[in-house]
Amino acid sequence: MRFALEYVEREASRSKRATALAALNYGYKKANDARQPGGCPAALATIVDNTHASLLNLGDCGLVIVRQGKLLYRTEIQQHSFNCPYQLPDDPPSAGEQAKIEVRTGDVFLCVSDGVLDNVELDRLLGHLGEVPATGCRNVAEAIGQEAFRNGQDRRYFSPFARHAEEAGYRYTGGKLDDITALVAQVTADSEEGTANSPPLITMLLNLDK
Repeated sequence: MRFALEYVEREASRSKRATALAALNYGYKKANDARQPGGCPAALATIVDNTHASLLNLGDCGLVIVRQGKLLYRTEIQQHSFNCPYQLPDDPPSAGEQAKIEVRTGDVFLCVSDGVLDNVELDRLLGHLGEVPATGCRNVAEAIGQEAFRNGQDRRYFSPFARHAEEAGYRYTGGKLDDITALVAQVTADSEEGTANSPPLITMLLNLDK
């Protein structure tokens, strides 16, 4: 992702806006050229003009957008078979689900890893995101991560992963311990700089402040 960030920053320095696909393509090529080992799914969101966001999700990460407390958009898990998600480098960035979404001030974005989606139901995520105006993005992201961690340790919890396993013909009970990442951002007007609790959209979704 640091290579994708490099591309976004380079384009911004030229007064250009990078699409999510262009950023991931650049990062993918740079990682391959550097011969970095391993593989991963990916989820990206970039702002391409003042009113639209460019989204890309490859594999079992996910993006959720909420407007005025209601679901506006969500990505679907991409997998070759149960528990075998698309991932780089076996699947190219272009294989990911792509979208261009019109955004408005106040829209809330959630970008999460599979460790969240495997352990927290969508209605619970929407409930958390509804708290952003009152508690801020950072606190909501932490609450989502904590719930995913608790559920992942609960052997009796009928998790989303357990439900999907059952639908695929497998027996599985409890949560699923996995990597947990939750990034939350709220769209702000150009004149707003953002705060620690509600940073600008691009900063939080790409985790630039870390």
